This record gives sequence, structure tokens and C-alpha cells, in this order.
Amino acid sequence: MRIFVPIVHLVIALLVLPTVTLAQASYGQFKGDVVAKFLRDGRNMQLEKSFGFIDVRG
Repeated sequence: MRIFVPIVHLVIALLVLPTVTLAQASYGQFKGDVVAKFLRDGRNMQLEKSFGFIDVRG
């Protein structure tokens, strides 16, 4: 039983991984890291570093 559980997890990962990769490929991807700080109001944030999004449609 102890060997069965990791095998099930591996099979699930192999089935889900292509789906995640396909979704990323069809929607685009972010470039860079999001670096932000909360403003004094405690709700809004200010970006400290630029980042971008690459849309697969151009």
C-alpha cells in the first residue's frame, strides 16, 4: 500500500502536467518578478519593479 500511493500521485501529476503546460502556452506568460509594497491605506499596492506579460496572440 505504501508504494501504491506514490505511484498514484505520479500518475496524477503526469496527467495534469500537460494540461497546465497547454494552458500556459495558450494564454501567455509573465516575464519578471512582481515586486510590490502595500501603501499606507493597507489595501492598495505600488509596484517597485517592472514586469510584463507576453500574450501568445501578439
